[in-house]
Amino acid sequence: MDVSPETVRGYKKEMPEPDRYMGRSPVWRRRVILDWIAARPAAGWNGQRPGRRRPAPQTLSG
Repeated sequence: MDVSPETVRGYKKEMPEPDRYMGRSPVWRRRVILDWIAARPAAGWNGQRPGRRRPAPQTLSG
């Protein structure tokens, strides 16, 4: 994944513990980051990440 150091610093408090360090730089396995992204609260006005569809609302009949 190609992510700038500035981006990582912005999420530093939210990110999982690094798998290891290369010098002073934290390093994560790809799967750890993908799982973290999937578990994060969605951004946006409707609480959904872009490209995800919310299921149709259930209607009450009767």
